[in-house]
Amino acid sequence: MTASGVNEKFDSAEEAGSLPILEQEILGKLKRDLAARRNPGESLLAACSKWSLSAEMVDGVYYEYVLAQEAFDLISLMNRLAIDCKGLIPAKDLSDAVFGDEYELVSAGENLRGLLGPVKYNQYLNYFYGVLLEEILIFAIEDEVRKMYTSNGFRNVARETDIALTRLYGASERALLDRYCQESGFDLIEDEMSITQKKEFTYWLFKFRMRSAEPAKAASDVSKALNYLHAARNGSSYRKILEPAKPDGGLASAGH
Repeated sequence: MTASGVNEKFDSAEEAGSLPILEQEILGKLKRDLAARRNPGESLLAACSKWSLSAEMVDGVYYEYVLAQEAFDLISLMNRLAIDCKGLIPAKDLSDAVFGDEYELVSAGENLRGLLGPVKYNQYLNYFYGVLLEEILIFAIEDEVRKMYTSNGFRNVARETDIALTRLYGASERALLDRYCQESGFDLIEDEMSITQKKEFTYWLFKFRMRSAEPAKAASDVSKALNYLHAARNGSSYRKILEPAKPDGGLASAGH
């Protein structure tokens, strides 16, 4: 706890249906704030700053807010809290708060740090750079591969993802996924990954790349992803990249 009493950290996941008293109080205050027509974005962020659960099951839906105990998926927590607040404010206001521009959110810098506290703020930066921006980097490299093949007369590139991953990480998706499972102590993933698994795998890819990347190359990759993000923010691809996916309908299966 901070001197102000704000819980900046997360506790381990609680079992379904056992919402602790602290979280009940946080939800109650959030609903009162929203009913009083206070700014929904700021109200949700204030609630997130105090929330202590790292994961939970809500009405059969599994939410995981902290990936690898390091990366805070702030938007997933805001989405979970917003679901409990339906009807308190217009749907569009909640949508704007939850499906907001994460680039603008992270650009808030010290203001966001002040709202979340230093620990959760740093964990959110881990998520922004290690999951969201890493996904955009992969998307950007895939786009380069697609354009290269199209310019050479090929209309379909079935292996564009593998080619992009090999360029970035030096191995195919299958090889990287097997190594991820081995290092993480999970069973091999043979089926379609859940949303949570995909995010955790992406964060592992980011850390894997950073372990071997030269500083200049790592900085270049960040610039590439940010430039791609800037170019896409006002285009149709922006929502495709940044719009949060629905959380998992159940617990992840690969060793979780």
